[in-house]
Amino acid sequence: MQPIFIANGDMDAIPRWVIQYGKGIRKDVLVVSKWLMAYDDDYRKKVLQNIKMRDLNAGKDDYENLSDYVDDLTTHILTNSSRPVYMGCGTDINFFKKAGIEDNMYLV
Repeated sequence: MQPIFIANGDMDAIPRWVIQYGKGIRKDVLVVSKWLMAYDDDYRKKVLQNIKMRDLNAGKDDYENLSDYVDDLTTHILTNSSRPVYMGCGTDINFFKKAGIEDNMYLV
């Protein structure tokens, strides 16, 4: 089962994509940029289709703050994916507390 790595942003995702596509290393991991999912509808749809998940019922225009939308998208994947999901180490612990999943997260 292909694991998912949710990157915090471009500086977290791009080096991983370069290693995957440029060097062919760890192509078994789906690297997902949570901010790119929020900004680019086509990218988000492809990611969700790849992991066989439905989209959120609300879109980015339904949120006052884009970061709340990003958090909801990320939480949606973390709580509903049948695949193992990993997060970039720069994720604020308050995100996990707000999502109610801090007891399910482990530093590895």
